[in-house]
Amino acid sequence: MTKDMTVQFEKTLETADDLNRSSFRKSSIVLTLYSSIWGLGFLAALFWLFQAQYEKRKVFPESQKNQIKVEPIVHSQEDILRAMNKYLEEIFPSVYQPYSYFTRMLDEILKHHAYIALFTTHPGLEESGDPWKKIITLGHLLTVQAMVLFFLAVFYDIEVLFFSSCLSLLTLI
Repeated sequence: MTKDMTVQFEKTLETADDLNRSSFRKSSIVLTLYSSIWGLGFLAALFWLFQAQYEKRKVFPESQKNQIKVEPIVHSQEDILRAMNKYLEEIFPSVYQPYSYFTRMLDEILKHHAYIALFTTHPGLEESGDPWKKIITLGHLLTVQAMVLFFLAVFYDIEVLFFSSCLSLLTLI
């Protein structure tokens, strides 16, 4: 099998001289797919960066930056108790919360599913206005999808090697 793969790879390199317009047309759908995936990802990252800049300007306009006065924060006992309850709810998974099954499942999916996290805000994102967590998640997901598409193409090319020795498959073709 390794020898067959080596021979196939050598044939692939030998046919590289035969690249022309028709071979480009055959591969144009894959090139279009990769470029559109990464192009849309780049546009989404730019959108999140500009959105964060807009939100930062909206919260602190340029004319009011020097006029902000910081007052000492005094918390009441109820505020501290509410904050501790919220902290405990975040520590324990929502699976253990006394809500219905559907509510707990939806809460876990919204918090931890990678693709949904791109379209919803992360728990710490609304306070800081930092879009980098979403951008890093987007880069990770795009890289994984590009890798999956690459492996799909490689395995599709190798599939002939594995099944070419099966006589019953050769008679069906």
